[in-house]
Amino acid sequence: MRIAIGAVVLLVTLIGITVYMAQAIQPEIETTVEIIPSEKLNK
Repeated sequence: MRIAIGAVVLLVTLIGITVYMAQAIQPEIETTVEIIPSEKLNK
């Protein structure tokens, strides 16, 4: 039973980290997408 509980805790932790990382990275991706078209227009 301890292994099962450990596996669940590990899964929840991994999902939490993934969601946190996705939120942290998302603004950077949006700004990058905005910057690239403006650079093409300037050229």
